[in-house]
Amino acid sequence: MKKNMAMHYFITRGDVLMVFACSMFFLFAACAMAAQYPLITDHTAVSMEIEEKIKAKEGIYGAARRVVKVELTNRISGENRLAARDELLLNLFDDAQYRAVIEHISKNVQETVSIRGRIASFPAGYVVISITAGRNMVQIRIPEKNLEYLILYDPETEAHYLLDIDPSKKDVLPEGSALKPVDGGR
Repeated sequence: MKKNMAMHYFITRGDVLMVFACSMFFLFAACAMAAQYPLITDHTAVSMEIEEKIKAKEGIYGAARRVVKVELTNRISGENRLAARDELLLNLFDDAQYRAVIEHISKNVQETVSIRGRIASFPAGYVVISITAGRNMVQIRIPEKNLEYLILYDPETEAHYLLDIDPSKKDVLPEGSALKPVDGGR
């Protein structure tokens, strides 16, 4: 009886509940705090010759305002990949720094990994990353500010380039008449 009473003085039901509540709080806090990783690990200025060569290519390359060679974090394609709720620091240019929260990661049957995230402070802003055989393509759009950035792999130089896209120079499909359903079609 004395032994039971001695134990009772040291640990009460309230103490057990408090220890349980504190441990649950710390466990939840640890899970809620996702890791932060920079998208770009190195920026390298490109020569004027390479920049002009890239801008002269067909398609989206011609809409680039500025071009820089980049090294991407191994977190998007390596063994220790990003996970949902991780924060990706979009350190694009000195005047273009954003944060994105990873929402979804998927892998298709051809081993292509797709990562999608939302840009903080911009409800319509997003980042999409596609990884296939070590070649990455990253699209970052912030419609609220009319900004678009692309990171593309160039097979000639075997490097990734960050392009600041000028939306006014992008190829746009010409407007046409409204499509009408074929008679009798459903």
